[in-house]
Amino acid sequence: MRNYGGILAVVWLTAGLGMACGTPSTAPSGGGGSAPQVLMVARGLSANGAPEGIADAFDSGRDHNVFVFVPVKGLASETKISYVRYLNGKYLDNRSAKLARPGLFLIFEMKAKAGHKLVPGVYRYQIYLNGKYRDQIQFRIS
Repeated sequence: MRNYGGILAVVWLTAGLGMACGTPSTAPSGGGGSAPQVLMVARGLSANGAPEGIADAFDSGRDHNVFVFVPVKGLASETKISYVRYLNGKYLDNRSAKLARPGLFLIFEMKAKAGHKLVPGVYRYQIYLNGKYRDQIQFRIS
């Protein structure tokens, strides 16, 4: 977990049959099922680790967490997944995690620190697999 001026960054990995929070280098054992192979942003996650409340706009007064779901089904263990995050077009930070075992999603959670709100603006996450650009997703917090 890292602190970015009132916003905490947390990494999760979900296997589809349960979800676990861990350090960037840990992951639960893989589960079955199929997962979308596109980036998604959601307000939460279900008991089995699937995205809930998929959206591209969030309210800083109501939403205290934003989850970026990166599909990892079929990726080999030790795959390095990274993001570079931008706020209103300006570099904000980056984070990486390695898969210890297969799963369905790696989830980057943006969380407001206690007593704070998420910072309004347009966020863009650029996703890299083993250092190579894979995809990006953008959303707004107002």
